[in-house]
Amino acid sequence: MARRNLGLPVDKTIVGMVALFSPEKGYEDLIRAAGRLENQNLHWVLVGDENRDGSYREKLKQLAREEGVDEQVTFAGFQSDVAPWFQSMDIFCLPTFAKEGVPQVILQAMLCRLPVITTGVGSILDAVEDKVTGLVVQPRDPVALADAIETLTKDIRLREALAEHGHRKGLSHFTLESMLDGMEGVFQKVVESF
Repeated sequence: MARRNLGLPVDKTIVGMVALFSPEKGYEDLIRAAGRLENQNLHWVLVGDENRDGSYREKLKQLAREEGVDEQVTFAGFQSDVAPWFQSMDIFCLPTFAKEGVPQVILQAMLCRLPVITTGVGSILDAVEDKVTGLVVQPRDPVALADAIETLTKDIRLREALAEHGHRKGLSHFTLESMLDGMEGVFQKVVESF
């Protein structure tokens, strides 16, 4: 239903990304990975706001043309409600090489029961454990990213297991309630130390 409402293909595996349109988020690596997988039954959805002049989106569109996947990529731009976009995806990617904490978008994807492919930069590994709650690849490596995507497109059981484990971890560690409980525990220890 979400795919039809968004005008996305219903018969393809959809690989998506939600992030600010900036180079360090890894959009170019994702498009290069798409180029390596161009003959497969995939569609790519890139959701995100961009800089004021819009030049980076044009650069990404040009790269998609060069990689031969421009017909397979939807540039959705800024979306005030990303939930339908998550609902349309089969696989979520964030191949970032930025200095990250734990990106909220990864937690959102996990809570939407999406298998996650990302990198181990910053504090991402606090949320995504390789081969348990997602797949972790080296930053700036479109070949490894393509391999991970291909693995999840072919191995539906693995895809479902990663999504389920990620969802459970998201519920147990990253909901508002669990974070408030953790903060309360820290405050309690501080009070008890006086």
